[in-house]
Amino acid sequence: MTVHEGSLRITARSRMAPIKAPLQAAVLATPGTGKTELMLLAAADFGAALAEKRVHILVPDNTLSRELLERARKILPPEANPRLHRGRMDTVVRDEPPCHPSMHATVQLVEALGASAAELVCPTCPFAETCEWHAQNRDDAPGVVIMPHAYATLPAGGRCDAAVIDEDIVLSLHRAVPVLVSRLDPSEHPKLLTGPRGWALGNTLELNARFDLHDAGRKLWDASHGGTRVPTLPALRAAGLTPQAAKLAKSIEYGRAEGIKAALEVAFKESRDLDQIRKLTAKAVRDYGDAWKHAKLWQSLEVQLQLPDDARETLNGWRIEERPNEHGGSDRLFVVGYRARLKFEDKPVLALDATGDRSLLTLALPYFSRVVQVAADAPHAHVIQAIDTKNGKRALVGNGTDDDRREGESAARRRRVVEVAEALAVGRETGLISYKGVEESPEVRNAPEHIIPGHYGLLRGQNKWKGVDVLLVAGRMMPRGADVEDIAGGLFFDQPEAIVQGGFIGDGEGSYLMRSGEHVPARVEMHSSPVAEKIRRQITEAELVQAVGRARGVQRTAEEPVLVAVLTSTPVPGLLVDEIVEFDDLVPNSIELNFARTGVYLNNARHAFSAFDGLFKTEHAAKQAYKRERLGTFPYKKYIKGNVPNLARVEYQCAGVGNKKASALFDLSRVTDPRAWLTQRLGPVAHFEINSSTPEAENDNVPLTQTAKPNKAELLLAELIPANQRAELRTLAANTSPDLLAKLTPHDFASWRRFAKKSGLVSAADLKEARTFWERHGMHPDRERRAVTHFLNKHPRVRALAALIFETKPPAINCLSGVDKDHSTEQAA
Repeated sequence: MTVHEGSLRITARSRMAPIKAPLQAAVLATPGTGKTELMLLAAADFGAALAEKRVHILVPDNTLSRELLERARKILPPEANPRLHRGRMDTVVRDEPPCHPSMHATVQLVEALGASAAELVCPTCPFAETCEWHAQNRDDAPGVVIMPHAYATLPAGGRCDAAVIDEDIVLSLHRAVPVLVSRLDPSEHPKLLTGPRGWALGNTLELNARFDLHDAGRKLWDASHGGTRVPTLPALRAAGLTPQAAKLAKSIEYGRAEGIKAALEVAFKESRDLDQIRKLTAKAVRDYGDAWKHAKLWQSLEVQLQLPDDARETLNGWRIEERPNEHGGSDRLFVVGYRARLKFEDKPVLALDATGDRSLLTLALPYFSRVVQVAADAPHAHVIQAIDTKNGKRALVGNGTDDDRREGESAARRRRVVEVAEALAVGRETGLISYKGVEESPEVRNAPEHIIPGHYGLLRGQNKWKGVDVLLVAGRMMPRGADVEDIAGGLFFDQPEAIVQGGFIGDGEGSYLMRSGEHVPARVEMHSSPVAEKIRRQITEAELVQAVGRARGVQRTAEEPVLVAVLTSTPVPGLLVDEIVEFDDLVPNSIELNFARTGVYLNNARHAFSAFDGLFKTEHAAKQAYKRERLGTFPYKKYIKGNVPNLARVEYQCAGVGNKKASALFDLSRVTDPRAWLTQRLGPVAHFEINSSTPEAENDNVPLTQTAKPNKAELLLAELIPANQRAELRTLAANTSPDLLAKLTPHDFASWRRFAKKSGLVSAADLKEARTFWERHGMHPDRERRAVTHFLNKHPRVRALAALIFETKPPAINCLSGVDKDHSTEQAA
């Protein structure tokens, strides 16, 4: 099923008679398949309905909001009235932020205290009449509203009839509040606000609230051994704390938090001066400033105490931390993690993502029930991966406290990465994606203009690399094990899965999926907790998928191919790798790098010394460099040197007695007159001959030549199958529908067995033996890969046939779907 078919299916189902649960579904598709645009096309079918209903489309940031608005205005009918809601301080869409700059500090103060700026600041703001932010808050008209993800947890984000989430949003729902342990001591007597809850000093309501809050606090204090450790659920229950008591404590703390709002209302009536507002609210901050944090703590306890007694013992999302204080000592804190709720979680929702995880989406969308998974092939993307280096953040960026030696090593490695990008680019447009510190480093800032940098964390939906000739991805995001556990604990705080602190990220078994179909074993990094591992994969592997997808490989044609170089050993899910290399294989020598920068290669060392000022210190050094290159000392491979379509071979002879003929390569797109170039640098030329067609090199070491790419299926056929059986397989491949291949999943033994059975290449007895092998390894964590490897090694004709069909009948986008009624999940191969 294609993305378009998947969107049409969801569209059709959403037009059925209403049911109690809103439709909440996801389309998980390879980056570059056009899922966002197809969503807009599907929305356009609802032309009349969009004039009456309000649809929110949420994108990662304001940059993508502007881009999506332009597309929406072209695709959607006028009655949809597509428009933007910007972030309050956004200066990306327009230079002027929606909120007047003079009000930013006031708004930040109010929100830092846990109050609402829309309620307290906007109504009396002197710029309210012309304020775009104020106008956005009042906008309740139907149509399509495009906004950043940040709105998803704000009241304004929930004022819709349906929502579309473009790209992953679940990890951004993690929140954490620090609570001073000393403020939970039962000897502390928090102040209650007089008024809103009917509390007055000494009245029954106030005394009951004090008793209830003190009683719950004492039980928490006992269960945590006086605030020295994170309590367990059995300890809390043994201390007598119930969900009802925690809920009551939460309500009381929210009542106390109203004291901040009341103090701010009084302060705003008296003054607009920020310092004066701080003075007027200082007492309220001391009395009630931590109330909303305590409320979140009690909410976490309320929800987790409602779990069955045998669900788990661990209190998810909680940890103890010591932080320095302003007095030179330290404070002990309970850091309490939780998951913010989407304000439209009870509405119809469509999530669009390339790397979403079903179990994580279910956390955010309580009615989530349907997934369409689409995997798209990228036959015109040639992928190479360096598997001997992680290129971790410490190696490329450092940690800010490194000595001069370590900083020098990091800078040198960044230079090597940039040089690889230059060598691959040979003057063409190239993307370089790595860490933010790499992008901001002098090595990248001073790189050639045709290298377009970017960094992890700001990739989703970005299109600035969609037309590059080369995309280089260096390093991968790898969080600390403790950070992964914090995020997992907060997101799963109300789930039965236990998130135990103290886990680790260690090594596990994985593989690189080669375009030929084989699996090359790899060591991968995995968290010891299965639940935390889901979070880690969303941070690490999912970001690599997004990085590689920026080249829009699935949209490339034979006329516009792309070379993708992945400079990290982490296997990228779903990525078909053409070549596996070592990092040093990609680092160019001085001669190769010089060609990449100038577009000229001279085969004569003496001429190179004269023509390229500063490339070699002496003529002898030039001769030695050329000698080492021809002896093969440098392991730079021909296949990475790039396709230079305007490469010309020149034969020339400098004027003068004793000069012999020499040869050179010129990139005519950069050096349009090779004869003039030679004359300017070497003097008069007595003989000159140019062959403008792409040349074959004089020897194997001449840089940047490229031979025709062999048919990989035929190579595999020659390797695996006797000569007298090959014609039969070619005929079978020519007469087999590509639909048979489309149902084949590399990691799925059952699909290979089904393919072999339908092709008639394997007997019933051998199929039964293969199934027995698969069943015998039922408890092995790597059963599928072992069974597939065993089966294909024993029946190489099956593997060769699949390769032949793929080479001779490649669909534009290889995708196939099958529906699982129990889970309503559609999977694609």
